[in-house]
Amino acid sequence: GDIYTQGSWGVNANSTYRKRYQYNGTMRFNFTSTKLDDDDETVTNDFRLSWSHSPANVGGSGRFSMSVNAATTTYNQNNSLNVEDNIRATLNSSVSYSKSFTGTPFSLGANARFTQNLQTKEVTLSLPDFSLNMGNVNPLLRRGRSPRTWWEKTVVKYSLKASNRVNNRINSDSIAPFDFSTIPQLFKDADKGLQHDIPISTSFNLLKFLTFTPGFNYKERWYFERQEFSYDPAIGQVQDTVSGFYRIYEYSTSIGVSSRLYGTINFKRGKIRAIRHVMNPSISFSYRPDFSDPRFGIYEEVQVSDDGSTELKNRYQGAIYGSPGAGRSGTIGFGLGNNLEIKVLSKKDSAQKTQKISIFKNLQISSGYNVFADQFNLSNINISANTTLYRNFFQLNVRANIDPYIYILNEPITIDQAGEQVVNQTRINRFAWNSGQGIGSLRNLTFRINTNLNPKAFEAQRESEKKIEESNYNTADQQFLIDNPDFYVDFTIPWNLKVNYSLSRNKTGFEEPEVIQSLSFSGDLRITKQTMVTFTSGYDFENKDFTQTQIGITRNLHCWEMLFNWVPFGNFESFEFTIRVKSSILQDLQLNRRSSFFDNR
Repeated sequence: GDIYTQGSWGVNANSTYRKRYQYNGTMRFNFTSTKLDDDDETVTNDFRLSWSHSPANVGGSGRFSMSVNAATTTYNQNNSLNVEDNIRATLNSSVSYSKSFTGTPFSLGANARFTQNLQTKEVTLSLPDFSLNMGNVNPLLRRGRSPRTWWEKTVVKYSLKASNRVNNRINSDSIAPFDFSTIPQLFKDADKGLQHDIPISTSFNLLKFLTFTPGFNYKERWYFERQEFSYDPAIGQVQDTVSGFYRIYEYSTSIGVSSRLYGTINFKRGKIRAIRHVMNPSISFSYRPDFSDPRFGIYEEVQVSDDGSTELKNRYQGAIYGSPGAGRSGTIGFGLGNNLEIKVLSKKDSAQKTQKISIFKNLQISSGYNVFADQFNLSNINISANTTLYRNFFQLNVRANIDPYIYILNEPITIDQAGEQVVNQTRINRFAWNSGQGIGSLRNLTFRINTNLNPKAFEAQRESEKKIEESNYNTADQQFLIDNPDFYVDFTIPWNLKVNYSLSRNKTGFEEPEVIQSLSFSGDLRITKQTMVTFTSGYDFENKDFTQTQIGITRNLHCWEMLFNWVPFGNFESFEFTIRVKSSILQDLQLNRRSSFFDNR
């Protein structure tokens, strides 16, 4: 426990338990009564419960685990000296049980999840979440035979999900307290339902190089309430929630065609010896009927005004598993994946050996066309590309979204009193290329680059790649290991620096583009064999300032250790210095000196 001279006090309980070969866990409970101001008699009572339980790794078909992390909304603010605790917005808890049935394709899972937002005080409780799954089954395949024909390759799956979800948000502006007085009503108003999914698919080849993949998907939802609409001339539209058992279903069918094309250009002279291009074209067609048709009972035309005007309303709007969309859909999807690499002479190899350099690991272009839509049939064009630079130490990802239709201004652009641009525009059903505006306007562009820099990692990777290429691994395994150095490179090195940078640009029509940038970096530096310095920080481009920064020093003192953590600036400016015994049974034998961010208030 803790007792403070100004009247604050706290009680802490910690326990570790284990049943050999079966399970183990830890539990910690903290209760504090805090008085923050000498002149104010206000006392804040807080608690926090952390409980982790997991089964032993001894096999078996059933598994029970638990991770509970719950607290009062002001616990971290009033009690924790940890910077991460004070900037954390949510706490998540879960209890889960899963079981697979040996010799069958079936498995089940049961979960309870609790999410608590410490800032908004919004709580979401899923109790229970249940799932039953059947893995791939080939119903037309004879036992002991490999699938050859399309009917033998037919695969059927099944999944059942059921959930009861409690949320204390009443509307966008109001949140109800989550306590013993409100829980019964919150459970009564909970979103609940069941969903069945039955996908059926197969595949076959035509003309040797074309792979066809037809499929059919059936989905059914069971709900226990729905909305009923009516019109009263005195008050307008009336909406009531009616209890009962309601079954709604939807289905869709699709077929896809894909292939793979290879092209290689060889050069007898020069540093570049070959260029290899792999293309993965695909085209698909999917069909879904119009579920707003009255025969499905999901939507209804509702009078909304005295003049008899009607509006299409969804009786299951906001239901936990949603509902089928309105309107018939017949979408032709098309995509093209690309992989481009070159083979160059190795700089350091006198035997004139070559090495592969990836220009694009994947360059994907995709879109779709809805043949039944009244307008805007063509979907936005999506382009994504990723590659690595400087022998895989820089990872680059780029995504773009292009709108193929044009916008027109309804009135001239103006500036309001706050200096913000006011744009009144309309998207019209006319392709940009028909108006001389290229393939469209850039709606979104996202650029990300990250790296993990250190001198010995470069050397270690080159040595590892050489060993891999000389090994007996097959080509696919060799390429996987080269592309994923974290699987084999030893990163116990003198220094390490991780940098992540992202840039996002969003623009709609004539509106001013919105540019968002973020930069974060972290790393460590081993000053001596026994001393390590760590740091983490970032840069806020909007506020032109550094984000939460933390510096730590760890010193190994044989049976003892020294720890120093420092937040040099910001709302949580503080430091903590500790010298303690390493032994877990002597953890109370320590010396602390700290300056808390509470002192800055």
